[in-house]
Amino acid sequence: MVLDVDGADHDAARIRALAIRRALRNLGYGGEVVEQLEAAVPRRRWYAVVPRGNGLAVYFWLRIGYRPVRLDEDEALCRDPAQLWMMREHQPPSDATPGP
Repeated sequence: MVLDVDGADHDAARIRALAIRRALRNLGYGGEVVEQLEAAVPRRRWYAVVPRGNGLAVYFWLRIGYRPVRLDEDEALCRDPAQLWMMREHQPPSDATPGP
């Protein structure tokens, strides 16, 4: 896995690569790794890059809650002809404590 935590944007992180051995795929390890990474490096927005021709990778990211980045969200990411950027937003934890 390759993780890029942009120092300028403390709210976002980018997963640039995720590789699981072929024999260990479809057993939930990829999703588990992403879940643990997101918990260990809390960010509001998470991005993952997928080669546009890799439908199985797109399906993987969709299945674990990511969606394609829209043009109105980040035009530069969307204009890359070779890559599709996926993202997931997390709600910041509420500081408010429920009353009695």
